[in-house]
Amino acid sequence: MLALRTARVLFRFITDAHNQVADNAYTSVTKSHRPNQIVIQYAAPNNPDLQEIYGRLQDRHFLERIQYILSALRLPEELIVKTKECGVVNAWYTREESKPTVTICYELLKTVSQSMPKQTTSAADVIFESAAPRAKG
Repeated sequence: MLALRTARVLFRFITDAHNQVADNAYTSVTKSHRPNQIVIQYAAPNNPDLQEIYGRLQDRHFLERIQYILSALRLPEELIVKTKECGVVNAWYTREESKPTVTICYELLKTVSQSMPKQTTSAADVIFESAAPRAKG
C-alpha cells in the first residue's frame, strides 16, 4: 500500500513537471541542470507520541537518503520533500507556495514502522518459506 501511494505521488510530480516543461518550451540549460533540486524539511511534531519516530528519522537520515536517491533525476524545478505531523495516516503531493511538495506524515511512518517485523530474515528464508509445501489438515 505504501509503495503504491509513494509511486502515485512520484508519478504525479513527474507528470506535473513534464507538463510544465511542455508549457514552457524554452527552458534554460543552467536552470534544468542544477546539481541537487531536492530540498528536505523535518517539521517537529507537537504530539509527544510522534517524537520517537521524528528522532529516529533524523538519526537515520531518512530524508537525506530520499534526497540522495532523487538527486539522480534532472528536475525542471526544486522539489520539497518533508515530514510533518498531519493528524492522519497519509502522504501527498501538492504545490505549496507554487513549489512542488511531497509531504509524508509522521503518523504514516509510525504505522509502517510498527507493522515491520521485529527480526529481519534473509531473502532466501522468505523464498523457501513461501515455496515450501503446506501441511493439509
